[in-house]
Amino acid sequence: MANILQFLMTMIPYMLMIIPAFLIIRFIILRRKNIIKKINFKHEVVFLLFAAFISGLASLTVLPSSDSGKLLINDIYKLNIIPFHTIIQQFASGDFNMLLINIVGNIVMFIPFGYCPALLWHGFTPANAIMTGFCTSLFIETTQFFIGRSSDIDDLILNTLGAALGYLLYVLSQKINPNYAEKFKLHIFPV
Repeated sequence: MANILQFLMTMIPYMLMIIPAFLIIRFIILRRKNIIKKINFKHEVVFLLFAAFISGLASLTVLPSSDSGKLLINDIYKLNIIPFHTIIQQFASGDFNMLLINIVGNIVMFIPFGYCPALLWHGFTPANAIMTGFCTSLFIETTQFFIGRSSDIDDLILNTLGAALGYLLYVLSQKINPNYAEKFKLHIFPV
């Protein structure tokens, strides 16, 4: 629990910093396009929260800092290209706390990449969710390698699984309430 709070405390300032920039940029874009008569408030709020989450995630994963690598893994500057090697090592060493943080954290951290785009935009498919999760995670893992952080294929696999799970949660929410997502979709009206 303390690790989760530490992650959140690291993310929050970056999430808050993005809000004014997002609002200004979004206002300029919507104004310039001049095609949206009625702004969908729910869409804009979820879009803002998703952008803030991405900013917070970047603060944990791709922004270099003196102690950010220590948050996730004690062995800084590590590269693992063998699938499930880190997970097996953590299990074998009996470090179940780190194992749980690694598996659950990497999956949960990427659920928004499958759920939010599907909720916000028409035509977002399971393949889009998987590719979004995979490409975002690949970008993060590649960047981490070049900034002196740990890079791990296990993270890539778990993150992609998280995005797929996010899309599955979206599909389940649609089955429970078929009209749920329509409240969040962006509807464009001609001028």
